[in-house]
Amino acid sequence: MNKDKIITAPVNAVGAAEEQSNVSTSILNENPSEDKISNTFFSFGELMEADLPRKRAIIENLIYPGVYVLAGDPKVGKSFLVLQLMYQVSRGEPLWNLDVRKGRCLYLAYEDGMQRLQDRAVKMFGADAMSNDLYFSTEAMKLDNGLEKFISGFINKDDSPCLIVIDTFQTTRNTTDAHYGSDYDDIRKLKAMTVDKDVSIILVHHFRKETADNNFDRISGTNGIFGAADGAIALTRSKDAKTAYIEIRGRDQEERRIEVMRNKNTLRWDFVKCDVEPLLTPLDPDIEKIITFINPMNAKWSGTATCLCETLNLLTSPYRIGLKLRCNAERLESNNITFDVGKGNRERYIKLSYFERRRVIRTIQ
Repeated sequence: MNKDKIITAPVNAVGAAEEQSNVSTSILNENPSEDKISNTFFSFGELMEADLPRKRAIIENLIYPGVYVLAGDPKVGKSFLVLQLMYQVSRGEPLWNLDVRKGRCLYLAYEDGMQRLQDRAVKMFGADAMSNDLYFSTEAMKLDNGLEKFISGFINKDDSPCLIVIDTFQTTRNTTDAHYGSDYDDIRKLKAMTVDKDVSIILVHHFRKETADNNFDRISGTNGIFGAADGAIALTRSKDAKTAYIEIRGRDQEERRIEVMRNKNTLRWDFVKCDVEPLLTPLDPDIEKIITFINPMNAKWSGTATCLCETLNLLTSPYRIGLKLRCNAERLESNNITFDVGKGNRERYIKLSYFERRRVIRTIQ
């Protein structure tokens, strides 16, 4: 996609007409204390016009940019799981047949020392394993006392940060007597660092002892933790304890339940099977036509937006087809289609391409 052009809301975003802006300004000037909010408005038209970059998955259909809470019972294998995720991401290698975006990873192992981390890495990946994009820290820092600055420094170092894990979330907090407001606020502080970045922060956390209707309601603390986070991951053992389940629930992503088995030799989690609870979102008819149009036999197409709309008899206008493509980027990619949208001298142009996914053979020991 073309990410060169990004439209942000102008100063006078309440209305387009000059007299409307003047009215808005005069109203705000009657109350000087509210002047600061005059720049925070943007119109519906400006929203629809904005060419906004789409965030890319860290691990396809599993981890996306934002803040996730990974919770489970004590000693269930949460630390082994996050180290496995980070190792694969840092090397850009598929995980359980899921595509991975390669980038820098930071493991804040606040309950471990270097010796334990070294032993764990050798057992999981071998003595000859190497990753130049996986970093560790065992010096615990607190929220509002250096942690945000430390993480921001890692994120802003270059354009390749992908995944940060805090193990455990509770070690970073300044209070043990948490309530909804403090739970929500602590997640919000971390979430603020991911808003404009293609980076994910995973907070390793615990289950409470009490039972609940579902595993996400067992996350320790108030509903402020799950409510503020972008997603949650629950790691639980099966009834016979031979396998385990990874349940994922997040904003705008399909709910998944992955069954995994602990490899006795490597201590890594091996894939067994996956159940998907599809989102009840109907496929846009124009996007459906494009998915049918671009296929292995017709792998590339380029032309103006007007030509595409006329060729496929699309319902939307040439002016809006780029917006539809951007908002359905993930659906298109899941159907092996990439696109680029731009603006030439006179008309908007579109490039559509079909790509073959690399095949990965899964082995379960």
